[in-house]
Amino acid sequence: MTQERPQVVVVGLGYVGLPLAVALADHFPTIGFDIDERRIADLRTGVDRTREVGKDKLLASPLALTSNHGDVEGHDIYIVTVPTPVDGANRPDLGPVLAATRTVGGLLRQGRNSIVIYESTVYPGVTEDICGPELERVSGLRRGEDFFLGYSPERINPGDKEHTVHRIIKVVAAENAEILDRVSALYGAVTSAGCFRAASIKTAEAAKVIENAQRDINIAFMNEITQIFHCAQSLGHLPRVILAGRSINDGMGSWVADCIHSRRQSRTGSVLVLGLTFKEDVPDLRNSKVIDVIRRLRWLGHHVVIHDPLANGEEAMHEYGLPLAADALDHNYDVVFAAVPHAAYRAMDTDTIAALTAPGGLVADLKGIWRDRLPADADSWSL
Repeated sequence: MTQERPQVVVVGLGYVGLPLAVALADHFPTIGFDIDERRIADLRTGVDRTREVGKDKLLASPLALTSNHGDVEGHDIYIVTVPTPVDGANRPDLGPVLAATRTVGGLLRQGRNSIVIYESTVYPGVTEDICGPELERVSGLRRGEDFFLGYSPERINPGDKEHTVHRIIKVVAAENAEILDRVSALYGAVTSAGCFRAASIKTAEAAKVIENAQRDINIAFMNEITQIFHCAQSLGHLPRVILAGRSINDGMGSWVADCIHSRRQSRTGSVLVLGLTFKEDVPDLRNSKVIDVIRRLRWLGHHVVIHDPLANGEEAMHEYGLPLAADALDHNYDVVFAAVPHAAYRAMDTDTIAALTAPGGLVADLKGIWRDRLPADADSWSL
């Protein structure tokens, strides 16, 4: 292994992997690997559907791109950046991580002493106790002798152009001091904020879990405050943040749907949902809570039509079984629900909103993006 100029492979070119790969390519010979051939073809023409890296930057980058396993065999460092989704019971699904692990295991070669670094969000112990043995099984090599493990939890916030990979502190960990030096040198080359060396891989994994939990509790607190403000005179509401922050967040979508249904005096009808992604101006559909609102509205008997100018229609159908209606803005509805405040929706004027709203209809403006331009004759609801 060449310590100063290692050959790097980034496995998985999504919201986390692509920006990291482009950043690393400015300092090291780097290959971006993804099993999605169409993704690779798009990136080669400068098209990033995640909108994390601009066309000019992509085309100017020395990053090599491939979906061919033969192009990435026997390299020095492999960085796994695949997502860790959750299943219906909110348990982590290690399927993508294990699939990527098996792929990397097939690429490791005797005598190369490669480092395999995981960035995926996992619970403490996954890297060493699950991924390590799987790499050994597939490769036939021995961990700690023929290859080594590292961990550096991803901290990318999709759509955030200020806190990019170049400006965030990277938590790094490895199975021994020598490998930690190399992992730290790798990430230190791409971030001006520096690296924090965790005491162990399990400590670094726990740090990511804690960071996610803190985010959940913060969101749960604001959601509970919102519910208290709406239900201050009700007797049945019990504060639950300390005991069940996650349950509050998970129930927020159904609560919003129930509020809309109640505002309609329990009358069912047609509902236009504007926005499906998990946050504004980002095409990422993972962890979107709009799904919960849609499912509850459907269960209550409403006919739901979904529009999102940024979401990928095939992905929405594959992940959630929900079709996106390209002509949705050509009709009017009993309820117009502004769920995700994309720029295109923030720019809508009073006449446009009125044209989407049937006579006597409801404008449900979740985040209040239209407070100054609601149609005078429309009923309205907002948090």
